[in-house]
Amino acid sequence: MADKDRGTMRDEDYVIVRRFHSDIIRELDSRSILDRLFSSFLFDSDDLDQVRSEHDKNGRRAGSQKIMEILYHSGADAFPKFLECLRKAGYAQLVRRLEEGIQEANKERSLSE
Repeated sequence: MADKDRGTMRDEDYVIVRRFHSDIIRELDSRSILDRLFSSFLFDSDDLDQVRSEHDKNGRRAGSQKIMEILYHSGADAFPKFLECLRKAGYAQLVRRLEEGIQEANKERSLSE
């Protein structure tokens, strides 16, 4: 991953992901979403290997943590693509909470402007 320069996710997306980080880690099974992350061009084969290795060595939560670590550095469009991958993988409730968090953050931002 060191030779890739995808950049970081947008600041406003990062805030949402941080706010819901523990929910994501608790609910996400890293194995259930890897293929979708790969096919959406968020992750490459090196990323898949890193997540699988972490999952195999240290368990589901560690694999999910590795996904989030990589996701933070997967470019400006990482979060919308991640939401779509979650949706397709059957994480409807988690997606709903994240989208509600986006709406809440947007309201907060508009009130402060």
